[in-house]
Amino acid sequence: MKRKDVYKYILPVVVLIVLFQVFPFLYNFYLSLHSWYLPTQKIPIFVGLKNYIDAWRDENFLHSIKVQFLFSIISLSVELLIGLGLALLLNREIKGKNIFRTLFILPMMATPVAMNLIWKVMYNPTTGLINQFLLPVYKFFSIEPLTWTGDTSTALLSVIIASVWRWAPFTVFILLAGLQSIDPTLYEAASIDGASTLKRFQHITLPYLKTPIAIALLFRSLDLFKTFDEIYILTGGGPALATEIINIHIFFKAFEGFHMGYASALTMILFLFSMALAGIIVVIIFLRES
Repeated sequence: MKRKDVYKYILPVVVLIVLFQVFPFLYNFYLSLHSWYLPTQKIPIFVGLKNYIDAWRDENFLHSIKVQFLFSIISLSVELLIGLGLALLLNREIKGKNIFRTLFILPMMATPVAMNLIWKVMYNPTTGLINQFLLPVYKFFSIEPLTWTGDTSTALLSVIIASVWRWAPFTVFILLAGLQSIDPTLYEAASIDGASTLKRFQHITLPYLKTPIAIALLFRSLDLFKTFDEIYILTGGGPALATEIINIHIFFKAFEGFHMGYASALTMILFLFSMALAGIIVVIIFLRES
């Protein structure tokens, strides 16, 4: 194959990347340095770093950062625990494990909007399946049924449950792949030496799973910073900003407040958060491999 022929194959990919990734990113950065209130301004007005300075004075934006990190940390922790437990179970010789593997992947394959609408129906305080199932518990403790997405104390928990249900299988399969890469003779040698199940898990399983765990955390943490559909459909960021993460806050600023320049600056801050988090995890992975 001639060298110029290679460029012919590469050029379409480069053009698509520039059109749909590089150009939007650069244009977003350009807007972040401008004030552009759509109802009254026909063209953006350059304001420099004003939008970035205003962002750190915006109490609602600072609140959305807190909600974002709370949502991400809890979701990651629960997904990791569930993923590790199910991966250890599926790694054993049990009947029908292939069927379970197929079932576990279904939440990720389902249409996000449809599944979130189903969760919304299930969370209905009067007719929802969850409260109907918990009705005996409510009667036993003489308490009112939870309103789930309508209460500030349970709204974020409701979103986390739906998110974990959908994405925990992703962690399961990454950790399962890590478990299956461990040499079984290591466990056999440890058993001969009299190591207990806990010791084998502590000194063999966990050390070999450090990299898969880091990879799972990397992908899921970036995904959680992109979360939008679960929260927008289930709670709309409410009640009382209880579930308003950064993406939801940006959406309201851009498409309801029409402050496009300011929203672009918030998007750049979110991008920097994501890159910083990804960089930390990647460094951890390389330190582990070195």
